[in-house]
Parts: sequence; structure tokens; C-alpha cells
Amino acid sequence: MWWSIGTAALALVLSSPPLRLGGKTGRAQHLKALEIRSSAEAALRLAQGLGRERHLRDALTWLRRARARGAHPLRVALTRADIFRDVERPAEAASAYLEVIEQAPDNPHAHLELWRLMRDARWPGDVDRARLRAALVVAGYHLGPAPARPR
Repeated sequence: MWWSIGTAALALVLSSPPLRLGGKTGRAQHLKALEIRSSAEAALRLAQGLGRERHLRDALTWLRRARARGAHPLRVALTRADIFRDVERPAEAASAYLEVIEQAPDNPHAHLELWRLMRDARWPGDVDRARLRAALVVAGYHLGPAPARPR
């Protein structure tokens, strides 16, 4: 019993977003450590963390660095979609998730996040919602009728 509780607690700590560990001091130290590394993975983690904190310009800069360092193009596209989702730019996020879905039709994260966007987001008028809806329906996701838009 104690083993499963301890294991669960350790998993919770380790699965927490790394930029949140240790408060502001721990966050700053973590960012510096990631900036020093030259790996694509470190650049992706920085981009994702900066996106969560709504620093779009910095997040996209680190995303470009991740791509230049050899990160897999689908991981870059998926991280870009997550960043746009985190900064509440649903049209850009939906476009990036759709790009992932078109290249990797079995990617569950892209489908789920696109479904959430379709369900929750407020959309600008120029978004092709029918195309997004079709991609989800083909994957087996259910979307009720599109909600009426307030005038």
C-alpha cells in the first residue's frame, strides 16, 4: 500500500510541468538550464513552457530553434498548436492541429485538442469550421450541431 501511494506521489511530481517546479527561483534556474542545452528536446520544452505562460513571441522563437536543431516536424507542429491554444488564438491552433491530423491521422492529442477547440472556442468569421468538423467526424469524434453565434 505505501509503495503505491509513494509511487503515485512521485509520478505526480515528475509529471508536473517543469517550469512550475520550485516557484520563481526554480523556474528561472530551470529556464537557464534549458537555454544552455543545445538539444531539440530542450528547445521544445522551452517553447511549450513559454507558451503556457503566454509568451507567444519567445515561444515561437524557441520553436524555430527546436526545428533548426532537428526536432521532428510533427512534434514542432503539435507544440505550435499547443502554444496557440495556450495563448487563446483558436484559429491558428486549429490550423496547426489540422496540419498534424493530415500528416498523422492517428494522433489522439491533435484530435482531442481540435475537438475541444471546436466545442469551446469563440471563432472569428474567417475560420472554415466545416473543414475542421469534417476532420473530426472522420476520426470518429461526435460534434453536436454548431451552436448559434451571438450577434
